[in-house]
Amino acid sequence: MEVVGGRDSSLQQQYRPAIWGRVRDWIGDGPEEAPTGDPARQLQRAEDYLDAVIARLRSTKGLGDLLAALELEELRSVSCLLVTATDKEDDALDDEMQTRFGRRGQQMLVDGMALTDLGRIGRETIWHVRSEMGSTGPGGSIATVLEAIYRINPGKIVVPGIAFGFDEETQPIGLVLVSEALFNYNRIRAGTDEDLGLLQEARSSQPAADASLVGRFRSARRQATEFMEFGLMVSGEALVDNLEFRDAIRELAPRAIGGEMEGFGVYSAAERRHVPWIVVKAVCDWADGRKGVDKDARQRRAARASVGVVLDCLSTA
Repeated sequence: MEVVGGRDSSLQQQYRPAIWGRVRDWIGDGPEEAPTGDPARQLQRAEDYLDAVIARLRSTKGLGDLLAALELEELRSVSCLLVTATDKEDDALDDEMQTRFGRRGQQMLVDGMALTDLGRIGRETIWHVRSEMGSTGPGGSIATVLEAIYRINPGKIVVPGIAFGFDEETQPIGLVLVSEALFNYNRIRAGTDEDLGLLQEARSSQPAADASLVGRFRSARRQATEFMEFGLMVSGEALVDNLEFRDAIRELAPRAIGGEMEGFGVYSAAERRHVPWIVVKAVCDWADGRKGVDKDARQRRAARASVGVVLDCLSTA
C-alpha cells in the first residue's frame, strides 16, 4: 500500500515518550531532556526536535521502511470514516474542525485514492472521503465507500450533510435528521391501476442503521446545541425539488422524516463489508419546488448543523 502526504504529528504523539529517552544520543544534537518553562515554547521545541527525528529516521537505511510500515499500521486503526458529497458539506467540515479543534484535515493519497486524515477526536481516529452525489456510478457512494473500506478498514461510517424535510411547519432549516433506517424511493414497482393509471408500489427493504450508533446520537442529543429528529429516512438517485414527486415518495414511506441521495449507497457498501453505519443530515429545504430560495445560506446552515452534531458526538465518546 502506498501512502502519500501523510502527517507526522500522529506518529510524533504516539512515540513522543520513547523518542526523548532512546533517540537523543543517536541524533547527537538534541536536548538532554524535554524542555521546561513556557508551555508554548516547550511544545515548539519538542515539535522541532521530533521533526528532526522523523527526518533522520526517514533518511536512514532500513528505518525509513519501518516508519512507512508504522504509518500503514496507523491506517488500520481508523475508527470512523465520514462521507460527504457536496462542496457545502466539505466546507462545513473544514470550518467546524477549525472552530472546535483549531485544525483542518491532512489530505493524503492512499493507493491513489484521495482521503483526508482528520486526526484524533476524543477517542476516535477519524478520516474523511468525498463521494459524488448519489449512490451509483464510478464516483457514487457505493464505489467510493467500498474503495475507502478496502484501503483503511474503518470501524464505522457516519454520513453528515444536507437533506430535505417533509414538513416546513415542524422541520426548520438546520433540524438534524438521524437515520434509524433507510428506504430507497427509487426501488418501486410501477404498475397499472383499474383506471389504467400509474400505480406505484414500494419494493425497498428498510435496512436499519447500527443500533449502537443510533443510541450514541440519542445520548448526544441531551448536550446538542441543534435540534434532532430520529426516524426513517428515504434515499435515492433523484434530486427532489417537486412537491408532487415528494408527496409520492411520502406515500411510499409514510413514516419518513426526510430524504437524501447517498445513504442507501453507503449502506450497500458498508453492509457488504460488515461495517456499522448511520446517516446524520440536516434539513436545507422541503423538496417543494423552492430549493433555490436562499439556497446557499440554507445549505451552509444545514451542513454546519449536521457536521457540528457529528463532531460533538464523536468527541464525547
